[in-house]
Formats: sequence, structure tokens, C-alpha cells
Amino acid sequence: VLIDGLSGSGKTALATSIQDDVEHSPTGVYLQGKFDLTVREEPYTAFAAALQDLCCRAKRILGKEAFEKFQNDTEKNLDAVELCFLHGIFPSMGLIAPEPIAPITSNDVSDSVKLEDQKNRLHYAFVKF
Repeated sequence: VLIDGLSGSGKTALATSIQDDVEHSPTGVYLQGKFDLTVREEPYTAFAAALQDLCCRAKRILGKEAFEKFQNDTEKNLDAVELCFLHGIFPSMGLIAPEPIAPITSNDVSDSVKLEDQKNRLHYAFVKF
């Protein structure tokens, strides 16, 4: 669930009110990331904060063996371009999957993939992740 709204409209209070229910459900994961006005020119900062929280918790919750399997599955499911996109936006991806050995720069991707294709690929990579 993503909560969106104007400043002061009660988004944090709403999120906090459902936190216990989500965390105590068998499949619930509660993540929180807030938009920061000081870095508003950087896209996806709230998602990056939430993903960092998820990466840190996954390592603790899953245990070593299950976390290593999760890492291996992530690397198998994403190609080099998808990993580069995710690493570029979510630096905490390094906790789960290393960047490809020969990273693809944004210039390499921009030359070969149109902007709309980049957006679609990012969406697809995030869904696969």
C-alpha cells in the first residue's frame, strides 16, 4: 500500500495506525520511507529508504542460508541492465546483489534504450525483484 497526500493530511498517522496489524499478519511486511524536500531532485528517495530497511531486515530475519538463496535467486532473475538500473536508484541493492562486474553506465543505456523503454525496464526489474 502506498499512501499519498498533501502535507499535514495525516499520512504518517494513517500508516502508524495499521503498522501493528501488518507486522503481525503472517505475510505482512511494514516498510516506511518518507519524501525528503532537501533531496527532492533525486527520484525515488522514499522507495530507496524503504528498500534499505527491507534489505537490512531480510538479512536478519531470513538467516544466513535462506538469505544466500535469496541473493542467488535475485542475481539469476535479473540481467545486468536491470541490476544496474536498480543499483543506480537503490544503492542498498548492494546488500542483496552485487553490481555487475562490467557496470553499464547511464550513457551506455541511454544510447541503446529510449527513455520510455528505460522506465518500462525499471518497472519490470523492480517487479521481478
